Parts: sequence; structure tokens; C-alpha cells
Amino acid sequence: MILSDKWTDYNLIDASDGQKLKRWSEFKLVRPDFEEKKYEGQGGSASVAKRIKEKLIYKVPEIEAGKVWNARGNDITEDRVKEYEGYGKKLAEKFGSDIVFITDEHQIDTPNKNDHNGLVDYNNRLHALGWVDKGKVYINLPNIKDVAELEKTIVHEVVGHVGLKKVFGNYMYDFLEEVYKTADGSVLSGINKMKGTYKNFDMYTVTEEYLAHLAEKAYPNA
Repeated sequence: MILSDKWTDYNLIDASDGQKLKRWSEFKLVRPDFEEKKYEGQGGSASVAKRIKEKLIYKVPEIEAGKVWNARGNDITEDRVKEYEGYGKKLAEKFGSDIVFITDEHQIDTPNKNDHNGLVDYNNRLHALGWVDKGKVYINLPNIKDVAELEKTIVHEVVGHVGLKKVFGNYMYDFLEEVYKTADGSVLSGINKMKGTYKNFDMYTVTEEYLAHLAEKAYPNA
């Protein structure tokens, strides 16, 4: 997908195959038809939004008893993870959200070694704090450094991602497009900065991530 910087200079292009096309400058952007498909954002990919540059991890290594392995190098114990899980469940109840709490990285399905894309997604999830897959939120507790980060991560996923999709549904593309096209000042600057973190993702996803980060900053306890 190629995007032009001139988002305000566009026109609709008819298409007979059920897709909607828009043209920015000399580039065309292809996207699913709003009325037929839902905007899924990153889908099953983790909210790290970066392709892991180091050597791919094929399976989680075993470590000393009482400790929990994590990709961030946190010195975290099983007891601490249980504390996070208990507090996280209280927040999930508060938000009325069904959240899956990963307490051990072995719970993340290991793909076939020959499936490169699957391995990349697997590694992204190992490094992620949380992600959304088919509308369900997953929080990777071993990667969480403290309670404040746990709160921010839950708000980011539940409010910033799942919440927006529930509100806008099939018109999520419309909403994200409007946000980006009309953004200026600090909002546009914030979205553009987000591009550096969320590389290899389209502007819909980058804009959604910006809004999700705003949600976690605005939450009173985060």
C-alpha cells in the first residue's frame, strides 16, 4: 500500500469489484468496502507494530523456578504475575471487558518454524504488552513492569482499540480517515511521530494507535 502525503487532495474512483478506491495526489489507496467488511486494524498482530530485527525466537526458554521468562528482560516472579492478574481482573470487570491474561509466555501458541510470518507475529506477541485478536483483548503480564503500566495497557487495548471499533463498527475507516485528514498542530505532529514507532503499518493503523495512546493518557488512574 502506497500513501501520498497530500491527504486533502483526493477524489473518489468508482470500482466494479466491490472495493472503494481513493486517490491522493498520483497515488491510489485501496481499502475494503465499509458496508461489507469491518475494519480490523492490526488483526491478530501484537501492538508492538515493529518487525523484530534480532534473531527470531522459536520457543520460550526455561528459567529458574519461581521466575517467569519475558522478552523485556524484567526480573519478575510468578507471585508478582499473580498480583498483576488479580488487579487486572478487577479492571476488566470495571470496564465490562473479557480480557485474557497471559501469565506465562508458553501460553502463546508457537508457530511452525517454516512459517516466517507466523514466527514474526509470534515474536511480536512475545515482546508486546497487549494486543487484540478477533475482538478479544490479551494482556501479556510477564512483560508488564508495574501496576501503572498494567493500567495503561488495559485502557489502551480496551478503550483505545476495542472501544473505538464498537462505536464506529464498519465505519471505522471513515472515522480514522477523517481524523488524519483534518488533523493539524499537536494532533498531526503526534500522529507523524507515531509513524516512527509503528513502522510497516498503514496510516489507518498508525492513527488508531495514536488515539489509543491518547486514551491511556487521559485515563485518570493511568
